[in-house]
Amino acid sequence: MARASLQDATVLRAGVTARRWNEETQEVSCDASDRIELRFEMSAGGRGTTEVLLKSGPQDFSTLVKTMCAVDRQATMTTMATELAREVTEQPEHDETRLRRGQTSVVDFAQAKLLHIAAGNDDVEWLIYERVKKLVEELSITVGDRG
Repeated sequence: MARASLQDATVLRAGVTARRWNEETQEVSCDASDRIELRFEMSAGGRGTTEVLLKSGPQDFSTLVKTMCAVDRQATMTTMATELAREVTEQPEHDETRLRRGQTSVVDFAQAKLLHIAAGNDDVEWLIYERVKKLVEELSITVGDRG
């Protein structure tokens, strides 16, 4: 997922010296790595700019969805249904990408092991590597036939 700008977000700040909530920015972006990431910048009290990054993981998803429903149940459910439908149609592509990454990692692992094994049985080692590659190819065909 590429970083996207949020359209309806506002960052407010208050504190000991500022007892009221004051708007800092509406320029908030979101991204995804292993967590949801929300980023924004705000004034550092006249001393430059502070960058803020909030990360939230899968254990927070339920709380976030419940909170979204509390704000606007219909908009949340409509948006989630639309996104889930889109994700379901993209699932075969997602599965294919994961399968290829898995296959590549197995072959890369076999190759790395081959390169680090003590010399002397090069023919045997190469044969094992080639069989690992063939096994991955055969598994690919078998998995592909299931879909």
